[in-house]
Amino acid sequence: MPDLDRLEVVSWDVDGTLYSLPRLRLAIAATTLRGLVTGRLVRNVRELRELGRWRARMDGVRRAGGSIAAVYGGADAATVRAQRERVRELEQRWYGDAIARIGPRREVGPLHAALRARGVRQVVLSDYDSDYKLAALGLGGAFDAVYSGEALGWLKPAEELYRQVARELGVAPERWLHIGDRVDRDQRPARAVGCQTLILGRDRLPAGLLSA
Repeated sequence: MPDLDRLEVVSWDVDGTLYSLPRLRLAIAATTLRGLVTGRLVRNVRELRELGRWRARMDGVRRAGGSIAAVYGGADAATVRAQRERVRELEQRWYGDAIARIGPRREVGPLHAALRARGVRQVVLSDYDSDYKLAALGLGGAFDAVYSGEALGWLKPAEELYRQVARELGVAPERWLHIGDRVDRDQRPARAVGCQTLILGRDRLPAGLLSA
């Protein structure tokens, strides 16, 4: 259980933590099927497959240690960057609209407010650009900083991502709580560098936090 008296910083994962991934998938499926009426079904499926291919590529990066230098620094770097811009546009259109419809998980607002009341700095630590997701959730400007693993050069579960953010924050890892939804990408690497962790929806919240 997190030690509230030692906390200086709390970082939040985004996907699966600030909002529900199962609900996101349902919202995307509904949009895809509406293509039967609008005549966009084939296009919808094609775009989702394009997003799926990029996710598979990034999963390969994770399995190889998490450094994205090989992806963006190779001989075909210009082509890869063009592909990334195309995927980014699709992500914002598909994920942004769906996230806005489903909203944040119910635990997020009360927990965020309770931590803010204690004067704890709160930041976002996600693999990818989160600004449009935060805006869709009504959380734009709710955090003191937003960190992207892709921009920093590492994807979870790379421990180096957490070490780099700790340096950016200027905080000792033991005074940093990372809130996520996955043991493999959030809990294990964060604990490996000395952070406190909380898996939202599984771990118990510190006694008295929400009633303080």
